[in-house]
Amino acid sequence: MRVIGGELKGRTYSGKIPKGVRPTSELVRESLFNTLNNLIEFDGINVLDLCAGTGALGFETISRGADYCCFVELNARVAALIKDISRHFDISAGKFKTVNLDVAKFLQNTNNICGGIKFDIIFFDPPYEAGIYELVLNQLATLEIFSTQSLIVVEHSTRTEIAIPENFDIIKQKKYGETAIAILTLAEN
Repeated sequence: MRVIGGELKGRTYSGKIPKGVRPTSELVRESLFNTLNNLIEFDGINVLDLCAGTGALGFETISRGADYCCFVELNARVAALIKDISRHFDISAGKFKTVNLDVAKFLQNTNNICGGIKFDIIFFDPPYEAGIYELVLNQLATLEIFSTQSLIVVEHSTRTEIAIPENFDIIKQKKYGETAIAILTLAEN
């Protein structure tokens, strides 16, 4: 895994990634962050990385100036990997939190776990076959964890159609081979 922008640009982590973890490719990350650069200022933001895997998306935001990232990962070995990568990149403990918990359970307790933080970017990249897109997006739509201009970035397979709740507006959708990205924001009332 290599960081592609910001303060940590070019830093790599070459440790073993557990089987079944599908990190977002460099090509997709580079294109995604080029888009995000036009939508949000990274300095001082709070980030939530759901189904974080290696944490590549969250680490990319920290490298670009995010104040804080909460990584949520169900697999204990993968959550430990995120901590290992953060040590490898010399990221201070106050800049991130790793939560080893199912995403739906985490969202039920977000305020208790994260102390009422409002998030500016939420990444949601579950295993493609998990089938939890609608469940989690509908759950997110009911929460008050968003800043005034939050972005929700959903990564999914191009073979999977996801239903976007009416609480969200689609800003951009793009396909990269087998990977699709949807960038959402809260709908105007």
